[in-house]
Amino acid sequence: MENHMDYVEQVEKDATIERLSSLAREDQLRKHHDEENSQQDWPAWRQEARAEARPQEASELEAALRCMHGLGLRTLQLLEREASGRESANVAQFIRLSLPSRYFQQTVLPAAARAILLDTLTYKDIQLAHGDTMFKPSINRVKDVLGLTAQESLAEEGCARYGPDGVFAVLDIAASFADLQLTKTAAHITSSMGYAGIDAYADAKDACHSMTVKFARFVLTTAPSTDDLLAMLDNGRLTTFGISPVDFDKEQLRTELSKLPRTSTVAPDLPTELPLARSDWMNDDGTSRFKVTSIERPRTAGDAHEQHLTRQTSARRRQADRLLSVALPVAAALIAVWAAQSSLERLYAERPFTAWGALLVLVFFEAMLGWLFYKAVFAVIDFPAESFFHLARNLNYGTVLQGRRDPEFLNALRSVRPEAFTRSKNAGLGRLFAVFVDEGGILLLGPGRQPSIVAAFHWLHVRDVAAAKPSGKHSASAGSADPKVEFLLKTGGSDVPLRFPLERAKVAWTQRSFLEAKPMDATLSYLRGRLHLTTAMLGGSANSAKHEADALEYETRRRAPLQLASSNTIRSRRTDLARAFVFIALLYVAALFAVSLL
Repeated sequence: MENHMDYVEQVEKDATIERLSSLAREDQLRKHHDEENSQQDWPAWRQEARAEARPQEASELEAALRCMHGLGLRTLQLLEREASGRESANVAQFIRLSLPSRYFQQTVLPAAARAILLDTLTYKDIQLAHGDTMFKPSINRVKDVLGLTAQESLAEEGCARYGPDGVFAVLDIAASFADLQLTKTAAHITSSMGYAGIDAYADAKDACHSMTVKFARFVLTTAPSTDDLLAMLDNGRLTTFGISPVDFDKEQLRTELSKLPRTSTVAPDLPTELPLARSDWMNDDGTSRFKVTSIERPRTAGDAHEQHLTRQTSARRRQADRLLSVALPVAAALIAVWAAQSSLERLYAERPFTAWGALLVLVFFEAMLGWLFYKAVFAVIDFPAESFFHLARNLNYGTVLQGRRDPEFLNALRSVRPEAFTRSKNAGLGRLFAVFVDEGGILLLGPGRQPSIVAAFHWLHVRDVAAAKPSGKHSASAGSADPKVEFLLKTGGSDVPLRFPLERAKVAWTQRSFLEAKPMDATLSYLRGRLHLTTAMLGGSANSAKHEADALEYETRRRAPLQLASSNTIRSRRTDLARAFVFIALLYVAALFAVSLL
């Protein structure tokens, strides 16, 4: 039965492709014939240009028609519907432009290209209503918050999970907001900015947060009307969903939201809590789970383009921070008053005013020491981050990652580098370890003042560098997992994913706005670039056997421990922190002793 259905679908696909091909070729012949009849009125330069362009257009059309064999039946039917509704003079051009020219040499388009084409054709009404500029970014953002990959489409996988009406409503609202948000974020861009305006415009588009997981869940479960959304704009509730900016005109928003009709009821089979997935680096409200800092006083161009990416502290850590900032000074003052109680009582019996003055000075001084102790404690807590960035700047000028060791990572590493575990059950890696690259490949660095290279992976044996997909199967807890980096390693005849949670990174030669908008993509772009450059240079070479031998030598080479200048800086900083604790303790005791002498 299934084979029969596949056969029927294939027959229908072939028939659709044949109709589209016939329609497009007839249109192109008609266009060229009309041009030949009217070109006697054209200037010579235009006649030459069109004579050169016609063979190229015919070749591109045939390539585009070949690509259609890799499309699904639904996509082909949408293409045919769109082509049939156009004027005859535009059909061939529409076919050529609908399929990306970089895929013209392929008979099967990549899944990501097929997905975006299907979504573009399916949600053409939204594109026509709200414009082209923010249509594709809105599709990508909605796919992200609904937990879809680049290879999945809203029209198929999205509708299968959340219903066609729900997906349409989420995308329509996102496009409505994005169109108005861009007018705000790009208001400062002028033609006089030149090439800087191109970067500013890209930043302005990234600054449009038109949909979040939290807001998508609200839209899918409540199906808000235009009036509901306008009321949320008035009372400021949109900001609680992470939508920003929202300082646009109410009537403009009403106009955008009213362009297309949306269903006003929730489908009865939708659960109350939808199992939306999200990116590991994004919270439910659309905020990033990373914070980005820059070098305060850059001395070189490399310093200016170096960014520091760090995991945001947890809510529990922030709460503890606020609590201790008050509790430690108060506790220090109370303990000091209790310890000096007898001395203060004796002094009060003899000189009351002096006793009150001593009490006030003691409380103030010891509270200040308690606050300094609080700062010293959190300096120790933040010391690993400070040490890593010192280390990273000494390793190389490129991007350096800091990962966190976990059982999944160790198991994967054991399968590709079992010799690293002969002397240590953790392969000589600390709880936090550095990952950096050189011209040969990727290196894992152990701990210590003179750290050793624990494992090396040549670029020829690295298939891909990417952010690991969220764990879980489209579950609400998927986004609660730690953001992970994945190296896909080629070992023998199989691929082994080496994943580890990303704790922080020194990111080189990257715009801050890109890092804030897409932290994982921006962080790994340097490593991907090195990988693609090396594989492009060596992958198709005739000396593949020699390159393979060099790769094996690189991975098995014995390397001396690294002598890094940062080791002395880190050791000096650690000593300074120890001295600070001793100094605070001595001042604390000295203040109590001074009160006893009064």
